[in-house]
Amino acid sequence: MNRVALIQEIMFNWEVYPIEEIKTMVEGLPLKLLRYLGCEHPDNRIRKLFFRLSNVSVGGGAVINRGLVISDNYEPLVVIGDRCALATNVTIIADSNPNNSRLKDLKSVEDCIFSKPVVLESDVWIGANVIILGGVRIAEGSIIGAGALVNKNTEPYSVYVGVPIRKLRGLKD
Repeated sequence: MNRVALIQEIMFNWEVYPIEEIKTMVEGLPLKLLRYLGCEHPDNRIRKLFFRLSNVSVGGGAVINRGLVISDNYEPLVVIGDRCALATNVTIIADSNPNNSRLKDLKSVEDCIFSKPVVLESDVWIGANVIILGGVRIAEGSIIGAGALVNKNTEPYSVYVGVPIRKLRGLKD
């Protein structure tokens, strides 16, 4: 089966295949293509498979809605814990650089270039359109409100909102 036919089969007829067969079908596909399929596939079970196959650690019971974009250079920098819920259009930036731009050669830009892990501990709920920056640990039971920019670690069982995030309240207070 050629690559286009394979992708069509996986995108539109996935329900007829056991997960292990899909895993076998996609062996040898580039990480970039697996990540794209993880972002766009209509089924949560298959999305998680594609993210796992492209070096993202995804815990049991996690729900990843469509539109998750992860910038990590396909390195194992992102951990999504057990039972995490990620709404649509979440962006995780664990690796950032100016690519081919001459900006990469400027001393003043060095601190903007990074490759840092991002960890979402278990039972984290991330709202729609949230951006999570590298080097951040979102603690167990944290809720991040829609549209927030997560630029620092959170405390367990707390609600965070805003750009950049601020703690709104604890959940066990």
